[in-house]
Amino acid sequence: WLGFDDALSHLSAAKWMRDNLSDARFAMRSNNLLGLLSGAVAGMGVAPLPCFMGDAEPNLKRLFPPDPKIASELWLLTHEDLRHTARIRAFMDFMAAAIIADKNLLEGRRAN
Repeated sequence: WLGFDDALSHLSAAKWMRDNLSDARFAMRSNNLLGLLSGAVAGMGVAPLPCFMGDAEPNLKRLFPPDPKIASELWLLTHEDLRHTARIRAFMDFMAAAIIADKNLLEGRRAN
């Protein structure tokens, strides 16, 4: 297995691993998701990656369906005083369109 170090222990996937894989051997622990992705691509072990990361990597295969218990929310926030500023509004609109365009990937509906 490839897992999380203490910096990511707050993630629901890290909590799931702690509760369900207490006897598992870990080849690597990382403080970021890109490190886990790199380890998985290198063949070091199985990593609990977000679907949008794992499904986008052609050298990885999804082993399990998405588990709603370890899903995460995505929030796009701005300060109330800035939300009507043209450049902030343009960025928010751009990001909202990009998120909607990749909704299936972000929600784990696009398997490799």
